[in-house]
Amino acid sequence: MFNVFCISGTVASKPECIVQPNGIKQCVVKVAVKRPYANAQGIYESDLLFLETWRGLADTASMVVPGTCINATGRIAARMSKDGSSERPQYAFVVERMDIVS
Repeated sequence: MFNVFCISGTVASKPECIVQPNGIKQCVVKVAVKRPYANAQGIYESDLLFLETWRGLADTASMVVPGTCINATGRIAARMSKDGSSERPQYAFVVERMDIVS
């Protein structure tokens, strides 16, 4: 079995970067990915996806600007989140490779 994603899209906003208490840098990049089909009005809508980058890749991701086209590959991580009395899975796209398309 494989746990792999491949996303090609446009950076939608400035990446949000933080340094974790253990000193590891994390950067979240919001990417707009166009859908391959038009809606009822003939418009191609986009989905907004949040990509997590860590350590050295977070340094690179922190420098991308909105409008930059990127290709990203990585894995999907599932984390359990408490919501009142129940637990629900939250999914994250963890980037292992990111290329800036020029």
